[in-house]
Amino acid sequence: MQTKPINTTAHLLGSDKYFLTITSIVFLLCASIILKIYITADAYWILYLSERLLDGQQAYVDFIEVNPPLIIWISAPPAWLSKLFTLNSEVTFKLFLLSIILISLRLIWVIINRSNIEAKKTILVSIMLVLVLLPYEQFGQREHIMLTLALPYIFAVYAKSKQIYVSKTQLVFSSILAAIGFCIKPYFVLIPCALELFLLYKLRLLTFKRIEPYVMVMVGFTYLASIFVVTPEYIHEVVPLLTHIYQAGTGVSFATIAFYSTSLSFLTLTIFYILTKFKSDAVGLYAVIGLTAFANYLSYLLQLKGWPNHLYPTKAMLLIIAIGLAVELLRDRKKLVFSVLLVLQSAYIAYGSIGVRSQEALNVKFFSDILKDYKDQKTMFIMSTWLQDGFPLTNHSQFEWGSRFPSLWFVTGIQKKKNNGQYDETLKTIDGTLKADLAEDFSNYKTDLVLVDVSKNNLYRLKLDKKYDFISDFSQNETFAKEWQNYRYIKTIGSYALYERYLNN
Repeated sequence: MQTKPINTTAHLLGSDKYFLTITSIVFLLCASIILKIYITADAYWILYLSERLLDGQQAYVDFIEVNPPLIIWISAPPAWLSKLFTLNSEVTFKLFLLSIILISLRLIWVIINRSNIEAKKTILVSIMLVLVLLPYEQFGQREHIMLTLALPYIFAVYAKSKQIYVSKTQLVFSSILAAIGFCIKPYFVLIPCALELFLLYKLRLLTFKRIEPYVMVMVGFTYLASIFVVTPEYIHEVVPLLTHIYQAGTGVSFATIAFYSTSLSFLTLTIFYILTKFKSDAVGLYAVIGLTAFANYLSYLLQLKGWPNHLYPTKAMLLIIAIGLAVELLRDRKKLVFSVLLVLQSAYIAYGSIGVRSQEALNVKFFSDILKDYKDQKTMFIMSTWLQDGFPLTNHSQFEWGSRFPSLWFVTGIQKKKNNGQYDETLKTIDGTLKADLAEDFSNYKTDLVLVDVSKNNLYRLKLDKKYDFISDFSQNETFAKEWQNYRYIKTIGSYALYERYLNN
């Protein structure tokens, strides 16, 4: 005797008549949460750079950013709108990304609505949740922006594999968006490579008659050429830093990286087991989404940092599959236990993303309390290897950031190589140049206040036998030592020493 279904997608999300209303309400609720929270320090720093770019400063000359310029250019439109209409730049940035999410959802809905997938409404809502709410403080990170831009193309790949009609206009538009997303970081190219190989397997030579890969390649080469033409300093000035010290200062062991993905491994095994035991009309879509998750996971491993934002696209893709399967399995009481298992695993992963207190919020309060007695000052800098020390503090204060560097991230890599006996002449030259650059910044900006991290373990993920002293190390450079004579010690608050500029030599 066939078991009677206890629930359906229609029952959960309402009929077509109410679906748009329900979805819109959920979207607005999630958006309201995002608008109120502090996002990641990376996004604040990039937004600050975009504002400086609009003020006439030159990328990779007046400020140093380790990422290629595309992410700065993407952040420029909301920064321009905030200046044009005198709006809060952070709110404008978030609204800008929320608008892009809406465009992405619309493009996806056009494709999925033409399929025979019963859980299409559930899938669309799950995509909305993973794009708006799941990133939480990682909202606006490069991985988040990439996935938002790439999802319409990912669904177009599914449509092609199932011979679902998609207009040429939508294919071109989706391909352009995806190409922009994949160009944000070189590692992202693994995703389109995996999906194009998938279509080569499914369509054979017919895949070369598609317009999407040619559009993406054209956009990619245009962007690559623009780096050499518009921002050649990135190639000549920043790439050598990345080659010699960046990875040395930020890399972690494979064991650490694997640890952060343990819960996703269990969810992947659960999904795979369910798909081998029970039929799903969305299995083709889940295969494409799963392949995307796997390709991004390879990107996560190759970056060798273990940062949560690197894992976000994989997490989002797996949750889309898990939510869709959970709703499908609810239809049969015999499969209820598997649905509950998926829901519990998904909830655990989601809580890991949104159930933490932002370090950015804590830092803003801490440093704002220190700086409140210096309202007459204009510029400040924090000698620290932690980006979240200075951002979003700078975005939320009257102070201008007094350096081209977002933080002294390069110190960790240099000190690590010193400890390993790798302090050769090339590294010595780079070290001296960077210290002289900071001294030049203090001189040019007339940086009023400098906070120095004097904690015992003040280098990013690097524990030394003895405490690292920023002032002592930097003062070994003659240019910096001379400039530092313009500053005097005021007091120490917590693990930060405050210095004030009292001379302008």
